[in-house]
Amino acid sequence: MMELFQGVLVYCPLCEKWFSRSTYLSTVFPASSHSLWFANMVMHYRHEHVVYYNHSVHYNSWHGRYENFKSEVNERAKRQILRGAKRFLREHGFMADDLDELQGHDEGDARVRPQTARGVAHPPPGRPACRGTVR
Repeated sequence: MMELFQGVLVYCPLCEKWFSRSTYLSTVFPASSHSLWFANMVMHYRHEHVVYYNHSVHYNSWHGRYENFKSEVNERAKRQILRGAKRFLREHGFMADDLDELQGHDEGDARVRPQTARGVAHPPPGRPACRGTVR
């Protein structure tokens, strides 16, 4: 099974490549946590998998829409990661609550999470079950 982290690198199951962990996100989330992995994946997805983001971000920042635009792209990224990495998430013991630490959730996120939660595994031994886990 592929690890989530390797030192300062984070694994992306979508492109099957390693990328550098965000220093900032490492201060916000506990080390080696599922939430830290997911937050890094959202950032990676936004910059590497969404081609239009890097081209559009300059236009939107000039017109005062940067935060809204970034938030919309982040929500799309979360949904695509949930859909595209379902097997990886299940194999690594992710639970639906691992997303709750991330900022912002929209209606699309709410629609995808129950569908994806069916693929998310039970908590591993020693990790307490919490709201949103699949039993």
